[in-house]
Amino acid sequence: MTGICRSKNLHLKKALFISASILMIIILITGVIGIIGKGIPETHSVTGSSFFNQSVDSIWNALTDYESYPLWRDDLIKVDILLGNEGNTSWIEYDKQGQNLIYQTVSEKKPEFLEIEILTTDIPFSGKWAIKVEAVRGGCNVTITETGSIDSSILRFVMHKIYGIDSTVNSYLSAIKKRFKMEAEYENP
Repeated sequence: MTGICRSKNLHLKKALFISASILMIIILITGVIGIIGKGIPETHSVTGSSFFNQSVDSIWNALTDYESYPLWRDDLIKVDILLGNEGNTSWIEYDKQGQNLIYQTVSEKKPEFLEIEILTTDIPFSGKWAIKVEAVRGGCNVTITETGSIDSSILRFVMHKIYGIDSTVNSYLSAIKKRFKMEAEYENP
């Protein structure tokens, strides 16, 4: 009987040791990520640009038709337009990760300049996007400049070292391309 108890105790001790070791490794990795993240500046500015073989007005209409974003932005479930926003358009984006963020236009000069910012404040980041639409031969260039701040050192590490700090700008430009590819496929089946 004592041999069985010792064997069970040995297995329990091994399991506890392994569990504690795994927990310590997770804490150590998180700590290292946090320390590296603290060395990354909180604020950033990044610019991306793409050519579209569309008119400036077509691009502008897509950019400012906020309720249609879920049709061409894979990350969104729905968008609700908010009322009572003192002349600027405000909306809530509901994404597939369960996050709901409020955005608002800061300024716009139709059809060539749009500035959007996040109004949601209970998140570890903030940002503004300046979108320039410039007519060029055969279409237009869309240039997006993101100016943001990431409070969390762990999230800074993730955005800079894993996703890439330009990932939001690049995914938005890709989504706009998808929007017009969908339209072309619909018009020319």
